[in-house]
Amino acid sequence: MTLHPDGTFDLTHRRSGRAYRGLGVLEDGEDVGDEYDHSPAAEPLTVSSRGAGGAVRVAEDTGLAGALEASFTLRLPAAIEPDRARRSKALVDCPVAARVRLTRGSPVVDVEVRLENRACDHRLRALFPTGIAAPTVLSDGHFLVNERPVDAVPHPEWLQPPVGTVPQQEFSAVEDGSRGLAVFAQGLPEVEPVRAADGTVALALTLLRCVGWLSRDDFPTRRRMNAGPTIPTPDAQCQGPHAFRLAVLPYEGAWSSAGVKRASRLWRTPVLAVQGVSDLHAPGAWLLEAPGDPLCVTAVKKHEERDTLVVRLVNLGDRRETATLTIGRDVAGAWRTDLLEERREALVAAGREVAVAVGPREIATVEIAFA
Repeated sequence: MTLHPDGTFDLTHRRSGRAYRGLGVLEDGEDVGDEYDHSPAAEPLTVSSRGAGGAVRVAEDTGLAGALEASFTLRLPAAIEPDRARRSKALVDCPVAARVRLTRGSPVVDVEVRLENRACDHRLRALFPTGIAAPTVLSDGHFLVNERPVDAVPHPEWLQPPVGTVPQQEFSAVEDGSRGLAVFAQGLPEVEPVRAADGTVALALTLLRCVGWLSRDDFPTRRRMNAGPTIPTPDAQCQGPHAFRLAVLPYEGAWSSAGVKRASRLWRTPVLAVQGVSDLHAPGAWLLEAPGDPLCVTAVKKHEERDTLVVRLVNLGDRRETATLTIGRDVAGAWRTDLLEERREALVAAGREVAVAVGPREIATVEIAFA
């Protein structure tokens, strides 16, 4: 892995030998929209961090993990002009620190971007060129990994024309059957697949949208129609310091067989550790062991009415799977329930294991009684 002074980094996937270059470049454009929708100006202007002069330092080196950090300055137009047709010529300095971290034994590359935002009326995104020419983009959603076309189909007859951005929960990815690149994000729910001139796809992850109005009726991307009351919202300019946590995972094959969802979960919720006996902590007992992708546990809770355990999981794949749940205590009985947690059918429980068949893209809820 190589980190450049402008905050971009190059990555080589050791297992496959494939290289990914120019990851994490920052791209900033004007935003004359509102809190509902982004809109470019009549005279657009985009500022990129590519080639920005900066300095790289070693931020961490423990033997188990290492991090490099690049510090540089983005010079951005201060705001849009009063006529909202273009960005102002006045510039403000926005200091940036981009840190890239590798951990021994982990295939995930951690990325943290810290920024002091001093500009208004703009959208800041981080771009991750995948080098993959794919027709679709994958985005993690509610009980489903959505597959959407990269090249959006225009619908001029729609009341509001479609936009290029798509929602995501934990990650988005681009793959071609032999390899893929996934970008994990924490609290960053918007991404756009961008087709390059050579046909490959980059993932543009929205970091900031800075606007000053709840709703407006003067920009073309929403046919100059209001989406709500025209109320000024100066705090939506998002002035001040910000920190964005994301990660990159190169992989081989398809996302489901490569364990992308599981890797995302582990990255988002790292294992908590305590020192142990000296802190008066006794060794902990475990409760549940569940299978990995494409099966995904979405809830573990106590039953609303009974003193039993409820485990909810979803099959994100396109084939029927059998999930074997291993419990940390002996099981007296298990049942498949509906979403209201009403028992529907008894399941076979042997010792500490419970098996349940889950169809493609099906949600299964299991109730477990301890011995």
